[in-house]
Amino acid sequence: MESPYLFTPVQRMAVAQSRSEALTAVSGAPGTGKSHTVAAIACDALARGERC
Repeated sequence: MESPYLFTPVQRMAVAQSRSEALTAVSGAPGTGKSHTVAAIACDALARGERC
């Protein structure tokens, strides 16, 4: 996963898990990086040629 953002190990794990799971839930308190994580999951899927 390439990104201009620095991700925590847990965020990287969420992106990796999204590659093999039908559904990945991202939760956490405000300011913990949920939006960046979801954007990374979407960009990763598009980069691998996935479509809705």
